[in-house]
Amino acid sequence: MKPHNKSILDAFDDYNRSKGLSHYTIKIQGYLIRLFDKMVNKPFQDITRTVIEHFLEQVNTRYKKSSDEQMKMVLKKFFKWLSEKQLQTEIEKIQQELRKKGKSQLDIEKKIWELSNQRPKYPYNVSWIKCKFEKSHITEKDILSPEEVQKIISKYHDFRICYL
Repeated sequence: MKPHNKSILDAFDDYNRSKGLSHYTIKIQGYLIRLFDKMVNKPFQDITRTVIEHFLEQVNTRYKKSSDEQMKMVLKKFFKWLSEKQLQTEIEKIQQELRKKGKSQLDIEKKIWELSNQRPKYPYNVSWIKCKFEKSHITEKDILSPEEVQKIISKYHDFRICYL
């Protein structure tokens, strides 16, 4: 992994930790981004829609559908986060420039608002990705009630006593 991409991935891990994601989730997402990095071998800022499409075609032929869907979700989340991080950097530069020009705080806030609202929810390179997670088919009647669980525990307990 290129040093610049590694520092971006480390920042993404820190972001996920700050959001309270589990160690396992952070580890899996990091693994998937590293796999992506290894296969495309480009700086994250240079990744185009075409590169992602080609990569996902490879994932689709090599891995299970669930892995394909997980990769789509992680890529979409990662590039959205990266786009927001880049926007924040742009905003900070614009704020400094406008302050140097003597603009009022109201003018600065207006410019930031305009810049923020011009951006789509997801960057172009991942906006087309559709994530399809199947909903669980488990219904409430499939779940054991507390009484049923206690009944099973007592039967197991009786069984252990009889055969010890």
